[in-house]
Amino acid sequence: MKIGIYVGKMFKSTVGGGHIFEANFIDSLLNLEIPHEIVVYYLSNKDLYVDTDRVKFVNLAKKACGLNFLPFIKKNIFNWTVKKDNIDLVYYCTPKYAYTELPYVFTLWDLGHRVMPLFPEVSLKHQYEKREINFTQPLQKASMIFVGNNEGKNNICTFYNVEPDKVKIVEMPTPRDIFNIKSDEKILDKLNLKQGEYVYYPAQFWAHKNHIRIVKAIKVLKDRGINFKAVFSGADKFNQKYIEEEVKNLGISENIIFAGFITREELVALYQNAHSLVYASLLGPDNIPPLEAMALGCPVIISDLKGHIDQLGDNVTYFEALNEYDLADKIENLNRLQMTDKLENAKKIATERNSDNYVRSVFVNINSLTRYFECWKK
Repeated sequence: MKIGIYVGKMFKSTVGGGHIFEANFIDSLLNLEIPHEIVVYYLSNKDLYVDTDRVKFVNLAKKACGLNFLPFIKKNIFNWTVKKDNIDLVYYCTPKYAYTELPYVFTLWDLGHRVMPLFPEVSLKHQYEKREINFTQPLQKASMIFVGNNEGKNNICTFYNVEPDKVKIVEMPTPRDIFNIKSDEKILDKLNLKQGEYVYYPAQFWAHKNHIRIVKAIKVLKDRGINFKAVFSGADKFNQKYIEEEVKNLGISENIIFAGFITREELVALYQNAHSLVYASLLGPDNIPPLEAMALGCPVIISDLKGHIDQLGDNVTYFEALNEYDLADKIENLNRLQMTDKLENAKKIATERNSDNYVRSVFVNINSLTRYFECWKK
């Protein structure tokens, strides 16, 4: 088959997991021999990729004479282009959708607006309604849908009345670059950190990321005479100021470090030297940072969402998502020396769930559709 992979407008490097997923997906795509003719479609003000023998790249922005030129043309350029290129099947490798008349396979990461619509980032400024528009038709019309775990599958089938057999579980991958990045230890001196004396949380400052729970847990520990630090890295999404104010009000400014945007090399150093990754998010159903931490031998303490439990099993430590006292207990009682086997098993699982294996699993599922295309002439 000739498969068109839609990436759309590339995520910026400051957009956390989306950017990392895309970059590693394309790297794996170029690294593997896929038994199909592959064309990748993306939107950018400049060409980002060079064609190979196995994979061709099309910058849709050039065809539309720039990202901001004639919205009608921009809206339909993808459909016109894939038909002109004789594409058989479209695969949306991320939850970014562009209209097409052709059969397609869709990817979904989360339905946070349905699971917990009270958060401002999924309710204000018509975000809930926009997400409904972005997901309802793509999910219901898709020939196949990829999700990361059973919780994600249950959400799709429950909220959008999708036939369960259409939804395939392909576990969220550990980014392939995390295994080869050289650690930049200078970040420790820059932030005045010592090995094992801080917990780390790489997450943008959205309300649902629940930074406040870590802040309050650090305060609980301090009141117990335990002087831990927490390091937050990630872009501000209109909630960082609130967190900074709460840190000041609690009198723990010396314990909370706002690192801002960091490089991948600095990220690795922070993982490798942390007491633990504390992943406090209140929305899942799965996330990339816990896999990165597991791959690098960093213990993971994570909120007890169904999706997290589904994704990570017994390889991490769970805390009650809205209970800072329980989180403080889990931080205080974590002992690396008593969890050697757990850390080794976690590393093994994260290594197996790499981007290459993710791409392989995707195409194993897509291959199951090939015989349907024998039923008519293009």
